Order: sequence, then C-alpha cells, then structure tokens
Amino acid sequence: FGELKQTAIDTKELELLKYQERYHSTQQTAAFRKQMLVIKDEVSGTKGSRFFFETYFKPLDIMSGDIYGNMNLKDGRYFLYIIDAMGKGLSASVTALQSSSFINHAVELSIIKNDFEMSKMLSSFLHYIRDRLMEDEALCAVFAMIDTNTDNISVSSFGMPPILACMKDGTVQKLRTSNMPIMRFMAVKEVTDFSLKDVDKLLIYSDGLTESFTRDGSLYNER
Repeated sequence: FGELKQTAIDTKELELLKYQERYHSTQQTAAFRKQMLVIKDEVSGTKGSRFFFETYFKPLDIMSGDIYGNMNLKDGRYFLYIIDAMGKGLSASVTALQSSSFINHAVELSIIKNDFEMSKMLSSFLHYIRDRLMEDEALCAVFAMIDTNTDNISVSSFGMPPILACMKDGTVQKLRTSNMPIMRFMAVKEVTDFSLKDVDKLLIYSDGLTESFTRDGSLYNER
C-alpha cells in the first residue's frame, strides 16, 4: 500500500511539473510576441541614399534584455538604436521593452511634428529610464542617426562596442563615444558627429555579436 501511495504522489508531482513547464513556455512565447510587436523595424531591406540597411536579431533566450529599432525620419535622416539591458530573464526584458516603447513613441511624435533632435530625445529618454532602473541595474545602448543630406552620422553609445566603419580604401575605423552604461544615479550623454564621405559600410552591433562564433569556430571579436 505504501508503494502504491508513493507512486501516486510521484505521478501527481510529475503532472504538476509538466503543467508548470507548459505554463512557463506559454508565458515566454507571449512575452516574445509582445517584444516583436514593440520592435519598430522600418528601414531593414531598404536603401537610403547610397546606404542599404540590413538588420539581424537573434536573441539566445526568449526572455532577454536585447532589443533594437530603426526608423525613417522622412527627411533624409534615419535613426537606429540597440538596447542591451544587463542581466537575464524578466527584469532585463521589462527594461528593454520600456526603453524601446518610450524611444519609439518619442520618435514617432517628433516625426509628426517634424522636430526630431537626437540630443533632445536622448535627454528625455535618460530622464525617463533612470527612474525605472533598480540600484543594481545597468543599461547599455547605442544610438545613431544617419543624415544622408549632409553625409554625416551622429553617435551616442553607452557602454556598447564602437561602431565599425569600413572606409573606401579598405581600412576599418572605430566610431565611439565615451558614455558609461546608464544607471539609476548616473547618466551622462555625449553625442559625436562623424563624416560618412569616405565610409563604404557601417556595422552597429552589441556585445552578443563579438561573443559569437564564426563558421570556422573562431570568435568574431578576434576579427
């Protein structure tokens, strides 16, 4: 009788575990669908002046702190960003979604009003997100605005890898700004302008790419 009772308990616990796994899987799938709904990808697969835009997004976890966005400002300018909330799971995912939602809404309003200023938008974003970070949280991000009218790019990076610029002569230059990651009690912004006149290609990316392996098994960061 004791063995039968134990078997029944084990079976019940197994069923409960399966139910919990199905529940968590359903919640993660719903969260990922929400993330994809928030992402605004307007320029991927399109050409702006002499640049062709292409995006690649492949998070390792369904619930992650990684998100991106790119928007056509409708006046020859293009705004792009990558968010990398430190940590894993729900907390990082919430921070990433909050960040992207605010930025997308702010940019959409500025397009309607025809008054987009990158520095002004960043100031508003920093004021917003700092109050929503916990004391032990940090937020890395890179923002870039390409102006095809002046052949110029404005960059503001917070603890992210530098933008790589492949020049027309084949050399590679690093476009960087010296901002620290965004934290609750510290957020200083620096926006730097670079000329694109001699640039052939640009790569804007997060740490996830540098830590990835190439097809031959070597780290991308080594290249």
